Amino acid sequence: MPEVWLNYGPVDAVLDIRAENLGGTLGGDAKALPQERLDEILAGVPVDDSTVLVVLHDTVAVRHTISRLYAMREGKSAAFPRILADGTTRESIGAGLPEGSVVETFGAGADELGSNLVFVAEVEPDGLFGYQTVCTRLLRRFGSRRMLEAYECRAGDAPVPGSDPPPYSVAREFAERFEVSSIEVAGGRGGVYGMYAGHPAACDAQGLAGPYASGGAHSARTAVGSSGRAFGPDTLARSLPSLWTLWGALKSGGQAVLLAECGGGLGSEALLRHAEGNLEELRRPPEYVEGMEDVLFSQAVTQDTDVVLVTALPEVYAGRLGVTLARRAQGALDAILKNNPRRKVTVLPDASRTVLWQEPGGEGGAENG
Repeated sequence: MPEVWLNYGPVDAVLDIRAENLGGTLGGDAKALPQERLDEILAGVPVDDSTVLVVLHDTVAVRHTISRLYAMREGKSAAFPRILADGTTRESIGAGLPEGSVVETFGAGADELGSNLVFVAEVEPDGLFGYQTVCTRLLRRFGSRRMLEAYECRAGDAPVPGSDPPPYSVAREFAERFEVSSIEVAGGRGGVYGMYAGHPAACDAQGLAGPYASGGAHSARTAVGSSGRAFGPDTLARSLPSLWTLWGALKSGGQAVLLAECGGGLGSEALLRHAEGNLEELRRPPEYVEGMEDVLFSQAVTQDTDVVLVTALPEVYAGRLGVTLARRAQGALDAILKNNPRRKVTVLPDASRTVLWQEPGGEGGAENG
């Protein structure tokens, strides 16, 4: 019986699945950049004693990038730049950096972003923007008014990860106003697969991450995935992009099982309001509320998909979110196979970095029937 390991919060959980039920394991097979190529790209980043690295996202690839910068500076007997991070990221990123690194809290306003700042982040599929980049992170953090504009020009009421939708143009335009630099990586559990260094607005997210994120065209009835290895608080808002990628390949009436521990809770103001029944207008809101696209997209997804969240979230959230909550991935899978013993199951161990789409014709291949 094959064993499939899936990330669940800070640990990995094993999923026992019969060979005849395994429809395929997708994603996670990219090769890391050679260290020489990585160092060549990083050598072009203008780093001196005044440079400040700003980390808004903590992953294996981000840590590896900063560690290489550290080694390069150490090789020149030069001081390492200051590192700033959000309160929630500060503790986790500090634990994964070379000894002696000091991480301070990033609390700057938009008018304080200067040319000495270098933002470091991993590019990941996103339901609203197509990809989450430094551009979109700057917009989400500093541009609440422009976020409403981005939300209003979305491609529809369903998520579009891995694409280049109109909201990304808003994020790119917003980022153009800042004289900052960025180091953006495509990565995963294997490290750094691709890298861009320059102004955030000039980053080609699709060109950078697309070759590694593409899981191809599929047509599955059941898909099981986890958001892959990351650090910091595990929240529902952080996990939902993995559901959007699973949904992309599911037939109408399909089943998605997502491992999302959510030890950090819901993770956004909109999800909290929705859970409390206090979020009303989603399609044309008078103002943008952090994370409201996740509520809108989840409603679209759960209309034609049976979603099971393997999570620590309280059961009270299940009805408001339109999903079934489970405590064990194995139990959720066994329940599906009990009613459908010949069902093929597609598995995505790193769903947050793998984009799937529907096969032409929509009802897809026999192997996933």
